[in-house]
Amino acid sequence: MSSAVSRVCLVSALLAAILCLSLSIHRGHQAWNAAHTPPGVVVTSGSEEEGLFSIWKVVHHKNLYESAYEIPYASAYFNWLFYRGYGIVTAPFVHNFGDAYILASGRLFTFLGVSLASLALFFFARRLRANEAASTQYAIGAFSILVFMGPLTGWWIHTIRPDIWALTAECLGILYFLLTYRKKRGIAILSAGICFYLAWAFKHSYVQGLGAVVIFLLAERQWRWTFTLLAGISSAWILTILIGGAEYRSWLIEDVGNSQYALDHGLNNLWSAFIKMAPLLIVFGVAIPFGIKNSLSSDTRRLVFYSLPLIFAFAFLTSSKIGAADYYYFTTSLIVALGALTIDLRKITALFWIPACVLSVTFSVILLSRPSPLQIESLQKRWSVWETTEEPRFSEDTRLNLPWLNPDSPPFVLAYHYYSDRNDGLEFEGNGIGGLIAQGYFSSLFLFGKPKDHFDGAALSDYIPITTIEGMTLYRKITDAPQDKSVNEASNFDPGTSK
Repeated sequence: MSSAVSRVCLVSALLAAILCLSLSIHRGHQAWNAAHTPPGVVVTSGSEEEGLFSIWKVVHHKNLYESAYEIPYASAYFNWLFYRGYGIVTAPFVHNFGDAYILASGRLFTFLGVSLASLALFFFARRLRANEAASTQYAIGAFSILVFMGPLTGWWIHTIRPDIWALTAECLGILYFLLTYRKKRGIAILSAGICFYLAWAFKHSYVQGLGAVVIFLLAERQWRWTFTLLAGISSAWILTILIGGAEYRSWLIEDVGNSQYALDHGLNNLWSAFIKMAPLLIVFGVAIPFGIKNSLSSDTRRLVFYSLPLIFAFAFLTSSKIGAADYYYFTTSLIVALGALTIDLRKITALFWIPACVLSVTFSVILLSRPSPLQIESLQKRWSVWETTEEPRFSEDTRLNLPWLNPDSPPFVLAYHYYSDRNDGLEFEGNGIGGLIAQGYFSSLFLFGKPKDHFDGAALSDYIPITTIEGMTLYRKITDAPQDKSVNEASNFDPGTSK
């Protein structure tokens, strides 16, 4: 490859990396400011408030896995390490500065995870190309940042969700396995197994890394090591489920049982992931026939090509679940990137490489520069009318139901499947939000849309609309309406104290 083409490669890779890193820092600054702007609960990814409530429960030593059919109708959706890990990290900030610091400290912890994964992949890329010029090593290593700070991860690296740390654990497991497989096979299996257990412990759907290594071992006819890895992981899973207790097991069964799938939803997420992974896919496509020749590259390419079809199929299946998004392709992007990192630049002519660089950078610029502002001002306006309303109260914007914002109300951070379960006729304590409205329990309601007559199956005849702001209407209870404030006694939930 000529020096001119080499310079194009270097500049393109560095430009893409700088763009990703710059935008990530800018978004991190926005996320930090959002956490410090009252009410401080602007989310950076979908349903973030559910995780915030569960972490709050861990910090305050409350029961984590409770029934979504009992007051306050909330659910913990993810595995134990997500809540316990973030709870341990955020607890000192909460106890010193107040509950609202869950967001700022938790988002910094998430960014720590993505930074660790980015550095690990950067040094792996350099090790992969140890015999090449330093400029090439740095360029290819910098390009790997697109995996963790590129268009696909986007705002997810500044959120409080389990996916980033689960992806980090999978990344560390795969990379360390590849680096030590030829030298210390037992250590490679043990270390990878620990990392893959941690990934699953953050979120139970993160088993793609384990699947990639198992498929690689099977293809290599390493029957004993395959059995060792699977037996160890299975034992850890079973032990976790047994130790977790009845409520944990009930949640696990309930989560699987409530999953619904739709083909069109999966296809939409596939298209979204394909567009966002375009820079990696372009380089991967060029790299397929032109791989560098060394043992680490050979192992990496075999792991990629053996496992990618199954990983892709798994991602498509899980992303077809109602409520899922393209984040289920995070591990797929990691596997694609590993294949792209093995590209042999010396065999690529300008005819192939320059268009690939141009397309990659163009896609990165377009995807990363799309405006995606946080809705801080909109939530502020809602909070301005909600913060002084009488309790007990309920907001259909469940971010405003978090416990530190409502010290005298149960925190109705409704489970994602609450409304679908209500439509299916499932039984809820107190007959759900609608039942509590019918009992006259709430003093204030904040509901989406213009003034209406009914909500959740209950008539709003005892409530009067006060004002409409940012797509929501505030209702206050008519003072002479009958009321029943016995709900707190009927519920086992203790709101505790909030700073």
